[in-house]
Amino acid sequence: MAVAAMLMAGTQVLTAPPARAAELSADTVRRDLAFAEARLAATAARTATNAYPVRTGTNGAWVNVGAGDWTSGFFPGALWQAYAHTKDPVWQQRAEAWQAGVESNKTDDTSHDVGFQIFNSFGQDAALTGDPNAKAVVLTAAKTLATRYNAKVGAIRSWDARTDTSKYQVIMDNMMNLELLWWAAQNGGDASWATIATNHAKTTARDFFRADGGSWHVVNYNQTTGAVISKYTHQGYSNDSTWSRGEAWAVHGFTMAYRFTKDAQFLTTARSSADYFLSRLPADKVPYWDFNLPSTSGQPRDSSAAAIAASGLVELSTLEPDATRKQRYLEGARDIIASLSTAAYLADGTTNQAVLLHGTQNKPSGSYDTGIMFGDYYFMEALRRYAGATGIDLGTTPPATTTTAPPATTTAPPTTTTKPPATTTTAPATDPVTAYYQKLGGASSYLGAPKAAVYTVAGGRAQDYAGGSIYWSTATGAHAVRGAILTRYKALGGPSSALGFPTTDQYAISGGQRSDFAKGTIVWYQSNGQTYVFTR
Repeated sequence: MAVAAMLMAGTQVLTAPPARAAELSADTVRRDLAFAEARLAATAARTATNAYPVRTGTNGAWVNVGAGDWTSGFFPGALWQAYAHTKDPVWQQRAEAWQAGVESNKTDDTSHDVGFQIFNSFGQDAALTGDPNAKAVVLTAAKTLATRYNAKVGAIRSWDARTDTSKYQVIMDNMMNLELLWWAAQNGGDASWATIATNHAKTTARDFFRADGGSWHVVNYNQTTGAVISKYTHQGYSNDSTWSRGEAWAVHGFTMAYRFTKDAQFLTTARSSADYFLSRLPADKVPYWDFNLPSTSGQPRDSSAAAIAASGLVELSTLEPDATRKQRYLEGARDIIASLSTAAYLADGTTNQAVLLHGTQNKPSGSYDTGIMFGDYYFMEALRRYAGATGIDLGTTPPATTTTAPPATTTAPPTTTTKPPATTTTAPATDPVTAYYQKLGGASSYLGAPKAAVYTVAGGRAQDYAGGSIYWSTATGAHAVRGAILTRYKALGGPSSALGFPTTDQYAISGGQRSDFAKGTIVWYQSNGQTYVFTR
């Protein structure tokens, strides 16, 4: 990764975590994804498309970087994950808007970061949509990354210019960039790219690990002979310690390597990395920033390392042939995700704009105890992978494709499967609330008869009906809310609350209903009858 000065965070270091992780229910997984998507939507609404959130600052707001930063692919990548979950074209449009600026990195041969930048964005685009232009970008990026390979070393140079003769530094993080090469080789690219990726992984497996499964962060090679010159850290506690995110990269990266190659050596390395990581976690299953600190008193956690490892562990459990290990890795991932889902780590109810709290980007440089975009990215990936591995139905949030009103209800929300029709954001010639009510079908719709006249509220207008309410403002247009979500919305203060006016009609999600608002979301789940409020 590019070396840069970091900003110290604003939230207080977590020193007294809960004694054990909470249970991880299907509702929790769905709630976490809904919260993550609400946070992403809010970030997209306030962020220019040439700015890329990387970490939160002292005030909890995102600190943005340019498209050339090694982390620039994670925000569009997270938007693509939201699209993969919902299939809502709005997420695709957002992802395409932010990844456009990242494309220029496809020919940047100054570091290995082209993998992080391009595959997390355009790679997901190509896989999800089949877009030939996205695929072309990925193939160009793979060709660029391959130019940094040295056959004598058997690895891709991570940092420094390709022409640098003073050192040949390779870092554990580079394992994550190999997916670009393997995928490209399988999808129309040069077959030699897969050989390069395999050789790099074998070199890393041979040179980066201690006997106990712990790892070094950096290995420097003689680029003429391929011999190891030195092993050390850049972001860990010491040259002899195991940096927790480095070990997480190993869990995730070698699992991915085994997925592509089925090489038993990579499965062995993924296992030893996973065993090391899991056996050294504290009680709440979220690691400190380094596994070999002389004392953990006052030391920050790294929720991003937890999310990366959890995602890798879920995939490892799906590839693991041994039943005992398969269960161990899935349960290990479950416990980590469950802890990240608690108030100790999830940013719900806070002013921090990230999804996860307590991430450490670079402790030696003073960047710790923040939200981190790549932590959020891998948390979403871990949630979706866990749902797939355990049979949790996440469903999708379909786009607005129908003008048929859902059935009426006066208690729990209905079980429609499509969003109601999109509405105008400007007032029509007649009263906008009345006009929308008539559009839905008037008294014969699920709303039923009016309970009172249209009234003014918070600078907009509203009307209550037997089966719900319609709210309108100039900025948001008219939208209907009903059932348990309406009850919760009114209890919070309706449009005068922190949520503001609704921006969508209520729509179905897997196992429940959801309404989006100008500054948040309310979700209701049928299984427990509970509503969850997420503010932005």
